[in-house]
Amino acid sequence: MASSFRKEELTYCSNVHPGESARDIMNNLCHYVAVLRRNRELSNMATGIWISNQAARELANADLRSEFKDLLKKENLWPTSINGFPFGGFHEENVKEKVYSPDWSDIRRLDYTRQLGDLAVDLLREAPSHFRRCAISTVPLGFKSLWNPGKDGAAIENLLAAEAHFKTLSRESGIHISLCLEMEPGCVLESTSEVLYFWDRLYPPKLNGPDSKIGTSSGQDAKASQVQGHVSHLGLCYDICHQAVMFENIQESLGMLFRAGIPIFKFQISSAIEVRWLTDDGIRESKKSDIIRRLEPFCDKRYLHQTTISKVDLTYYLDLDRALESMRKDMEPSNSLNPEATGPEKLERQNAEFRPANEAKPGEWEVNPGQTPGENPEIWRIHYHVPIHLESLEDGRQPGAGLYTTAAQIEEALDFLASIPPSEDHRPVLEVETYTWTVLPESVRQRYSNVVQSIQMELDYLEKALMDRKLLKV
Repeated sequence: MASSFRKEELTYCSNVHPGESARDIMNNLCHYVAVLRRNRELSNMATGIWISNQAARELANADLRSEFKDLLKKENLWPTSINGFPFGGFHEENVKEKVYSPDWSDIRRLDYTRQLGDLAVDLLREAPSHFRRCAISTVPLGFKSLWNPGKDGAAIENLLAAEAHFKTLSRESGIHISLCLEMEPGCVLESTSEVLYFWDRLYPPKLNGPDSKIGTSSGQDAKASQVQGHVSHLGLCYDICHQAVMFENIQESLGMLFRAGIPIFKFQISSAIEVRWLTDDGIRESKKSDIIRRLEPFCDKRYLHQTTISKVDLTYYLDLDRALESMRKDMEPSNSLNPEATGPEKLERQNAEFRPANEAKPGEWEVNPGQTPGENPEIWRIHYHVPIHLESLEDGRQPGAGLYTTAAQIEEALDFLASIPPSEDHRPVLEVETYTWTVLPESVRQRYSNVVQSIQMELDYLEKALMDRKLLKV
């Protein structure tokens, strides 16, 4: 599955500054990625691009597409990764659940995705050999609370149509184009167990064979085919931040996917916020209040910040502000005196906001969380991409309760890549995706006012981590 990576193959998603038009993308490439390539002293460099539906439609214009291609060629940038997850409006004032629409039951999602595949082939026609691939990430079916069996059947039909299109594109162009479902908390596919179950619905076991798509029920044959060459064009984008928020054990999760033969064409190298509420000798209410105060700026109107709490059990909140609201109510004197109080507001929160993060799924797939519930008194993980080279957001404070990151889960994913057999035929794209530079709280953002230098620090961290595992060609 993995082998040594080239420095110039490590990508950064160029979606830094707001905007979803083709010219906005070109500005991001010029002002950030091209400068980064020169600073890294690379003659060529892979890049990741978010291409909205609007931009994809604009780039159907021959003159604008030619200008776009000329810019990439002039700067020696090769888009080996396209973010096709948000259809549009990723930088609107209020995105939230809209980022998952249209879902994969909607023909608009299929048309948009096929258009991205066509565009990727055209942008990479003159690329050097090791850049002749593109992993296009997409929404993991849709938003879970809106899903139903009818949508599921339509989504499977549309995904298979997209895969067939990408297979034809790849065969005719010699450029491998892959479609990558990206698990995310709150979506239909949010956990490894759900992906495994879905793959058996997508590729029923009776259809598996030497020339079939890769399915879970013939894992060994599928794995062998995957290692020998690019057989599948539908797989996963594995966002480490997302699975850390789900409290999945990263190495176990990746091992299950690998054994099932489900290809991971792209890793999003990303880190979530981890909140440690207790120290060895407990925590004062004043410290809790301080942590709440420091978390409040991470709430914003634009994006969802799904939050999972590990205490006695795993509890899921759709957004950080709702988790903080619950914490504040639990700290109220009336609630502490009567912990069993179930007034109307509390019942409403329980019904609307709480859901076990790892529900049992049909098919007997199980994933042990990365941390046994109750092992620590209370840990929160928040879907908020923070700089990957940081282990803590504590700003020099004493170790203990406070704000940290899930950087350790990035290390676990890289350890897994180092542990599996090498393959030159298939190297997943490794993409750093800290897209939150413009919405980070001021206390963090002021330390990273030079975005290019900040991205460079992230890539330096990733390069060193790969070198330490002998995964980087020098």
